[in-house]
Amino acid sequence: YPNGSNVMPEAFYADAIEMARSIQPLDKSGKPSPDGRIGLIGLGASTVAMFGNGLDKQVPAATGVNQDLVFVNCGIGGQDLSDIMNPDANFWTVIDSRVTAAGLTLDQVQVLWFQEDNLRNKDNDFDLRVNQLTKDFTYMARFCKTHYPNLKLFYVSGRHTTEFMPAEAKD
Repeated sequence: YPNGSNVMPEAFYADAIEMARSIQPLDKSGKPSPDGRIGLIGLGASTVAMFGNGLDKQVPAATGVNQDLVFVNCGIGGQDLSDIMNPDANFWTVIDSRVTAAGLTLDQVQVLWFQEDNLRNKDNDFDLRVNQLTKDFTYMARFCKTHYPNLKLFYVSGRHTTEFMPAEAKD
């Protein structure tokens, strides 16, 4: 949260609730429609792909889930943050084809779960690494907002790593 706080500001919470309530089914051109869909994608590397394999079966079958919600597993193994930050990367061609194959357009994607890390960044200075990831995640949030023009919620989770654990703890 702002200024490194661990306490969510009330205004932040209120804005998030308002944004979530504004999500509604959209037609293929991104206009509100009772016959439209709500696109939710999981975007990232192999961990997203693995979790997504369960979610794509569980989400539609879960009690209370809006039937207009379409989950698309957009996790691709071996694609870290440094690979996907290039808007011309093949990653985006594959992802876009998955969205289309699920019967959605990019204009219908409103919710995105993003889990990534830059595994090529071998910087062992914790502050430098965190600051770089913050910049990279901010770039990705902005890029995704452009790529998915009706994106309203962008959930971020860092990919777990053992990079900073002592060797004896990795056994």
